Amino acid sequence: MSSAGEGLSRPLPEQVRLHVVELASQVLGSMPQAVTPAPLRGIARFDPRKRARLGGAPIAAQLETDKKFRELVAETLAASWPELVESLAEGVVPPAAEPVLV
Repeated sequence: MSSAGEGLSRPLPEQVRLHVVELASQVLGSMPQAVTPAPLRGIARFDPRKRARLGGAPIAAQLETDKKFRELVAETLAASWPELVESLAEGVVPPAAEPVLV
C-alpha cells in the first residue's frame, strides 16, 4: 500500500470514505503523541467510539493532505491484513473480500 498514485481522479464513495476514516481513527488512537499530527492530537484523545464520528472531517482532511500520516495508516492496515494487501498488490481480489474494504 503505497501512496504512489497520489490523488484520486474522483471522490471515494461515501461508504468507502467512512470506512477509511474509521480505520484511520483506530490507527490515530494507537499513535504516540509525538508522531500524531498536531491537528489531530485532541481527536486522538477522544473515546474510540466517538473518534471517527466526531473527528471524521479533520481525519479525512489530514489523510488527504499529510502523506506521512496516510502512509502510516496504510502500513498499519497492511500489517493487519497482510494476505489481503498482498493479493491486491498482485492484482487479485479475493472472492470473499468485503468490497468496501477492498
